[in-house]
Amino acid sequence: MRKVAKLFLIISFICITGCVPSKKILEEIQIVQAAGYDPAEGGDENALRGTAGSAYIPPVEGEMSRNIVFSAVGNTSKQIRQSIQSKSSKPIEIGRIGILIFNEELAKKGVMNIIDNFQRDPHIGRDIYLVVSEGSAYDILNADYLEGESSPQYITDIVHQNMDRTIPKVDLHRFLFQHESKGFDPFMPIIKKEKEQIAVQGIALFNSDKYVGRISLKDSYIFKMLFEDIRQGQLETKWKDKYVSIQNLDSNSDYEIRKQNGQYEAKFTIELDGRVSESGGLDLTKKKNIENIERATEKEIKKQVEALLAKFKKLNVDPLGIGDKARQKGLYKKASWNSQYQQLPVKVHVSVNVVQAGIME
Repeated sequence: MRKVAKLFLIISFICITGCVPSKKILEEIQIVQAAGYDPAEGGDENALRGTAGSAYIPPVEGEMSRNIVFSAVGNTSKQIRQSIQSKSSKPIEIGRIGILIFNEELAKKGVMNIIDNFQRDPHIGRDIYLVVSEGSAYDILNADYLEGESSPQYITDIVHQNMDRTIPKVDLHRFLFQHESKGFDPFMPIIKKEKEQIAVQGIALFNSDKYVGRISLKDSYIFKMLFEDIRQGQLETKWKDKYVSIQNLDSNSDYEIRKQNGQYEAKFTIELDGRVSESGGLDLTKKKNIENIERATEKEIKKQVEALLAKFKKLNVDPLGIGDKARQKGLYKKASWNSQYQQLPVKVHVSVNVVQAGIME
């Protein structure tokens, strides 16, 4: 029995070690950290210009790393990848890609043909960021920026920190979920190259997989408040002739969907605890001034939320998944929902509580 057990362990060890993938030495491969897509100039209108952004890490300590950009034209991502490989002295590896950039003109035609190629690749994680670019994705990746990181890492970090504070979180996994769900439309951040920096401009709104409209960075924060619970960011409000800035300490939102006599209606509730970070000269030792700030902030948020929801309905997009909420409650009927969504009655209730005054000037 001991001999049989020993033989079994040896065979098992051989099988396990045989399944371990071969190690890849970093200096011997070219790791792609970002990919971008633009319409190809001239020729076939369906042709794409694909760009792969990487970084050369010198083997000698103290030498500066530098950006490496590969670009090729093709009708499919696989064809582009093969063309890019022919220009590299090392095998191209995309398993660590962190961000996909879609030129806005390309995004208007649809992005799922490109995204589908990445979601089917088992070496690529579902947490990569997707963004729309104002201007050329190639120009964004083929640039040096003020900060010392590689361009792909710098762009990824910009998007990441904005998702923490000013825009709703979205990645490949979330985009696919929204795209495939009934009563949900996906969205992506919009970025733009401004001299030697990248700036987030707002949110690109999609109907299915086509880019159909956008909202500003300011509206993106209101969208974030509706989309997820947050404890970051600033809100500006005006009372009389004074501008006041309130730090968001904790906010949450909820919405209800009802259907009465065949008609849908929605109610949004937003609750926010904040701290005044700039008072505009108001005396915050007076309770009445605090109450006035709370009411003014409630009014301003309500106004912005109603305008944002009106824009969503006008564009016929549902990035909040209101229809999906109706589906979860068993109220969703595609034909009736689609015919009523753009005239959906919406009520908005906002409650603001200033819990601290903060440090005054």
